[in-house]
Amino acid sequence: MRGRKTRLGLIGTGFIADVHLQVLASVPEVQVVAVCDVAAERARKLADKHGVPQAFGSLDEMLANAELDAVHVLVPPALHARLAATCLEKGLHVLVEKPLVLRADEVADLQRLADEQQVVLAVNHNQTFHP
Repeated sequence: MRGRKTRLGLIGTGFIADVHLQVLASVPEVQVVAVCDVAAERARKLADKHGVPQAFGSLDEMLANAELDAVHVLVPPALHARLAATCLEKGLHVLVEKPLVLRADEVADLQRLADEQQVVLAVNHNQTFHP
């Protein structure tokens, strides 16, 4: 991503997405370009609140229409492995809110995909030091 900002999309627009967007606004090298949620109206409202140009009602729609370099996976934990794998297969860097997955055997599958695509797979608990 040399010479331009990292284009980021958020998957899921619940409470924690607002926290991610607040923090990401202070990172000059990143531009959040899209959000998606199965509750499309909630995605649109969050996008409007934070000046995100695109909002979608599904991950497939976002992947087909937004130019992305990376995503944050902010959905319920049971969906983490599947959605992270979909994004890794597309060559996107992926940050997953904790827990990364629900079953230990899913970790190796995701790491293999990240290695094959030469992208970063990371897990985060962003509230650890938040007041």
